[in-house]
Amino acid sequence: MMFEEANISSSYLRASSLEIGSIEFFALTAALLFSIYILFKYKGSLLQKLFYIYIFFIPFTDKVYRLKGVLEPTEILAIIIIFLFMSKKFIRGESFSTKLGLHTKYMGSLFLLFLFSLLLPTFYYFTPMKNVIEESLSTPFAANLKKFPLFNWLYLIRFGLIMAVFYVFYQMIEKEFFKKSIKIYVWAGSFASIVGIIQTLFFLLGYKVFGVFFLAGFPRVKGLAHEPATFGAFLVSSLALTFFLSNRKLKLRISHIIVQTIGLILTMSASAIPIYILFLAFLTIQGLIKKIKLKELYLYYSFIGIVVIVFLLSGLVTPETISYNMNKLVLYVKELCTIQSLGSVRGTDIHYLKEALQKNPILGIGIFNFIFYPTAATNTFLMLLAELGIFGFSIFLFLTIFFYWGIFQLNKLKCYKSNPYALPLFIFILVVPFQLLALRVLAFHYIWFMIALFVAIGKLNFVHRNQENKV
Repeated sequence: MMFEEANISSSYLRASSLEIGSIEFFALTAALLFSIYILFKYKGSLLQKLFYIYIFFIPFTDKVYRLKGVLEPTEILAIIIIFLFMSKKFIRGESFSTKLGLHTKYMGSLFLLFLFSLLLPTFYYFTPMKNVIEESLSTPFAANLKKFPLFNWLYLIRFGLIMAVFYVFYQMIEKEFFKKSIKIYVWAGSFASIVGIIQTLFFLLGYKVFGVFFLAGFPRVKGLAHEPATFGAFLVSSLALTFFLSNRKLKLRISHIIVQTIGLILTMSASAIPIYILFLAFLTIQGLIKKIKLKELYLYYSFIGIVVIVFLLSGLVTPETISYNMNKLVLYVKELCTIQSLGSVRGTDIHYLKEALQKNPILGIGIFNFIFYPTAATNTFLMLLAELGIFGFSIFLFLTIFFYWGIFQLNKLKCYKSNPYALPLFIFILVVPFQLLALRVLAFHYIWFMIALFVAIGKLNFVHRNQENKV
């Protein structure tokens, strides 16, 4: 194969440090320079500017970017944003907004319940991690956390930071800030895709690239993420928002779409790519049912089709590669339906789930412990059932069902039907359960940011109606 001749390395190597001259180093440097540009050139308050930087850093999930191998850039920024916001409220004596939509109140209460369900097994029941943790964490400092379940507590803190920072987002939301946040996210998706494309080019030139590995003769790319499937999942949301922006302005963001589609294809993710196709199918059906004129949908499909055809004609993607991924996807679906391990690594989730539940069926084995079993642990539902037990998992299911009941109710409102963002965001949230079935994405910020955008639409429409009444 052409790729095997280009680079003798056929295994997946993850970078463990920021080497001077590496692609990771230049990516972080470019992101920091862009952050400085936002701070000095963008209009708005300091909190808004920090939030723009936070959004741009959402795809940076690789451990190479983590402080001491523990905190990601988004988590560090979240701490700063929350601290400044609370200081502003308490030191200056400013009041909190009381205009919280009913849906937002439900979500806040249910999320607190979910955090409580995470807390119980972490506090009361803990299975010491195996020695494999020393290989999976990037620094001795992080590896030493296995002496006490601090890493599990950090995983719990991550959920708390996500909840708090998006509460801040909801408190400070206004239309221009909302629109610019989406634009920043689209640029983050394109920037991450460019990093992935550069990783591939250097790989083909024969350089040792940590972010690339082989699958059926094809180099899979992880971009800024810790592995290709997560990178692909992020790009699904980024491409979705790129189309939302295009639909609103009635001007197709051609360059963003092409770059991000290439990035998604380079991941060769057997989960993220089908999920994106599912998103497009749902969007088309909803658009037809609601009789919304998605004027550029067919042009959008055309550009995606051209990119795919170019990949096929150039040999970057072969029929064998597509067949391999399709068989892998079918095999995983069969394993989920038959509750058997038929050869896929992901199928072992069910086997080890039974083992975990035998230890403690009520409270589970403790948050973040299932990934240290010899399993891929890629199914969020199975992972949470093992880690939280019947008690915590039941709360999670209640949270999920109640949330979807809420968004279906919101989607019926006229203000949502007329809003150019609402339908595509609604469709993205519809496909989230499919991501949870195939990926461990619950703790990643991008998925909660998309939910925050959807919920914020209600507040923006509420403000708009009040302004019209005053006039």
